[in-house]
Parts: sequence; C-alpha cells; structure tokens
Amino acid sequence: MFIAQDIAFAVQDAGGEVVGPFSTVQEALDHLGNEPVTAAILDVNLLDGDITPVLKSLVELERPVVVNTGTIRPWEMEGEFPSVPIFSKTTDPEILIEELTRQIKPQMTT
Repeated sequence: MFIAQDIAFAVQDAGGEVVGPFSTVQEALDHLGNEPVTAAILDVNLLDGDITPVLKSLVELERPVVVNTGTIRPWEMEGEFPSVPIFSKTTDPEILIEELTRQIKPQMTT
C-alpha cells in the first residue's frame, strides 16, 4: 500500500487526478463501469485476484496503461497484452508517469 500511495502522490504532483488505489479487482471494475478513466497504473495481483479483467477493459477502451508488479514478470500477460509496458517494483513513480504521459500525448492529437 505504501508503493500505491507514493505513486498516487507522484500522479497528483504531475497534475493528474487519482481515483484509486483500489485493493480489489471488483472495486476497479466497478469504478471503470461508473467513471471515465484517462489512464491507469496497475499492480498484477490484488486482494481478490489477478488484474487481467481490468487490464482487458482498459485496453478495449484504448486507455493508456502500465503495469507495475512485485511478482515475477507475468509472461502470460505480456503475451496477451504485448503493447502494455510492464515495470518491476520498485520502479520510480516518475518513470511510470513518464510512460503514461508518452502514451497519452498521441491520443490528445487525434
């Protein structure tokens, strides 16, 4: 949870709005169903399981997303979502934000 808080503070410092962190996949999915999300930083494992359903929804919505995980690199995830950058904890939050910013900029020009 400390890493999530550090990332949330870094997002706020960069001018972003934080809508999480969510501790379960269900909470994240519920939020996606009710509120627009511009971009996301996801952990692989939440209290109720693997984040794949949330990642799939974000990719289908064409939202910028990065995965930040403390587990072994999720090879299945890399195969299913090859365009999603996967970082290992503890990646500096600034690097995660830079990657999301890089993904968001092309969307803003189209």
